[in-house]
Amino acid sequence: MLQGRPHLLPSFIFIFCSCCSILNGVVSDPQTNLLKSECNPSFVYLVSSISIFDRNLNTTLRDIRGQISEQNKRFAPAQEGNGGNPVSTLFQCRNYLSIADCLACFDVAAARILNCTAGASGAHVVYDGCFLKFDISSAFLDETTQTFNTADCGNQTEDDDGATTFTSVAQQLLMNLQTVTPNIRGSFAAMKMTVSNVGPTIYAFAQRIETITQNECLSCLNAGYNNIKTCLSYSDGRAFADGCFMRYSTTSFFPDNQTIDIIPAFKQGSSNKGAITAGVVSGAALALLLVALFAWMRRTKSPKRVPRGHFGEWESSCSKEISFTSLQ
Repeated sequence: MLQGRPHLLPSFIFIFCSCCSILNGVVSDPQTNLLKSECNPSFVYLVSSISIFDRNLNTTLRDIRGQISEQNKRFAPAQEGNGGNPVSTLFQCRNYLSIADCLACFDVAAARILNCTAGASGAHVVYDGCFLKFDISSAFLDETTQTFNTADCGNQTEDDDGATTFTSVAQQLLMNLQTVTPNIRGSFAAMKMTVSNVGPTIYAFAQRIETITQNECLSCLNAGYNNIKTCLSYSDGRAFADGCFMRYSTTSFFPDNQTIDIIPAFKQGSSNKGAITAGVVSGAALALLLVALFAWMRRTKSPKRVPRGHFGEWESSCSKEISFTSLQ
């Protein structure tokens, strides 16, 4: 039996029901369905002091919890390096969750990650509603698919009669998310689409870690899209990695007011390409204009050549005798 690391995190962490609870009269769902949990091998001791490292870890967890509860953040990184045993921790919950649900998901994730064997130098845990990771190195803040990159499919398949149409619509919806999410401010997008007049509505969501770039986001979502395609015969599926998360389902898992209009995001991508093209064309035209102007200036500044016959006439006229009065 594995011996968990000491729970130094203060007692204000509460474990909420994974189904739903009532908070202030509002139905709450922190979406704590566990998708993946992994600790670094316990036999690899890369820290000089386990006790100091664990204290630093708990410091980062307290910091992150404060960022969520006091600053209403859904994305929160934290670092602590006292005693030469640095810890970098990162948390992100889905943007459609309320702050109360986000905090509840964090509490579940923090309790899970603290169960890693004492001395484990890193761990990550992924739920439907949130993602938490810590490590001795801060390099993972920029990772996209290096540590893990996988999919989790549901167990309920669509009817054979509508399976082809369902797959086609779901695939188009996920492709839209893959395309527009890197261009959207806030690093997430939620959409829904009805399969047919009598078919189900598909809800889909994509999100990226805010510490990665737009290009890294696109690369991560490409990998996620390729993984989640294996789930399209089922009514729901998820794809997740270090840097991004994708999910679709025929059951609504986010409020309808969270959906976005994808047209502006598509236009932004088109305008960026148009600006690049216009810049290239304008640059080429300017270069041609400068060449023509330079050639014209050289031509106007060069001395005009006088026909040889004129010199002869000038010379012959100089050879004539001219009176002083005529010269005057």
